[in-house]
Amino acid sequence: MNSKTLSILSNQELKKIIDDFDKIGSDKELFKYNIFSISKLGTQLEDFHSDIIYSLLNPKGLHNEGNIYLKLFLEFLSNKYLLKKTHLTNFDNAEVYREAGRLDISIIDYTSKKAIIFENKINNAPDMANQLDRYFIWCKDRGLEVVGIVYLSLRGFKLAPIMENGANVFNIGAFNNTSNDIVSGWLIPSIGVSKNIENTSLIIQYKKLLTFLGYKSMETELLNEFYELASDKKLIEKIDKLKELSDKIPEFRMDKLVKEIDDYKPFKKTYRYRNNHILFENFYENDNNFKIDIVFENSGSAFLHFWNPAKSGKYAFLSIKQKLVEIDYLNNFPTQNEDEIDENGWIGFRKYFDIKNYNTMQEIDEKIIDFTKKFMNELK
Repeated sequence: MNSKTLSILSNQELKKIIDDFDKIGSDKELFKYNIFSISKLGTQLEDFHSDIIYSLLNPKGLHNEGNIYLKLFLEFLSNKYLLKKTHLTNFDNAEVYREAGRLDISIIDYTSKKAIIFENKINNAPDMANQLDRYFIWCKDRGLEVVGIVYLSLRGFKLAPIMENGANVFNIGAFNNTSNDIVSGWLIPSIGVSKNIENTSLIIQYKKLLTFLGYKSMETELLNEFYELASDKKLIEKIDKLKELSDKIPEFRMDKLVKEIDDYKPFKKTYRYRNNHILFENFYENDNNFKIDIVFENSGSAFLHFWNPAKSGKYAFLSIKQKLVEIDYLNNFPTQNEDEIDENGWIGFRKYFDIKNYNTMQEIDEKIIDFTKKFMNELK
């Protein structure tokens, strides 16, 4: 690998983008499957998130849990934002409205004359001219003091426009992987206090959706950073060269293994099925024809597969298992049961060397070569 190619790997900005992209991608997959994201329609509706949040905040909502979710939300605003603790008791008789005065959500206590305005921008809807000021005036005209305006965006980076009227504006993220977001500060505590399993399930699913959308946004941001960094023609050429080198690694690793295993008895024939895949075959014993396949994957992992194409189904499985027991090698492979075999699959015993469990591919190569040599020696 030449110095120009190596310089790509030493670029700390690029390294951070790659590391973050890998972690975010892994974390995102944990939350991808939820009741809302399986329908493409759900996350595209402008009112979708407001409807769900309103349904939880509303003490008279269908959840039938009274004001427990509302109280937790107010405590969240007090603990993490600028809502004064003295205002917590100002909403003991609160009512929650949807689209009253065109406000997304409003929390109003007509006894204390206090109000909180909730503006949802999770889907990045544009701000209308003087929108928050008009909402503020709407409340004021009804004798209500606005003690806070919740301005909710997906990750909290979209900030509320400057208001002419004085009001505490809380710029909050639905999910940004901190204790200040809606997921950590409100939804997770709400799961803990829910008394109804249906409510618990709904909140968990919505939490998963917001988390997935947040990670997806982070991923897009990293792609944009990489796009800006990689737009340079010379860097693109280097990245292409790096990929070309990377694609040749499985073949290179197989070449090394072939050189190391020059004695492959009891197998009488070897066949390079692909550049990264080799077979050791023609080990005949009674009515069996044992084979070993070794494959180096593009991911960096590798595996050895011991099988018997002379037989099929459970007979193939039992013949391989019997041979492993005979040489006292069964414990060197993952446990398999006869009732778990797939009649249509590649029946055999597989030793997998997962890159996740090693620091380098070199460690895997040393392990699989050593394992193969010892295994073949026992099979003789």
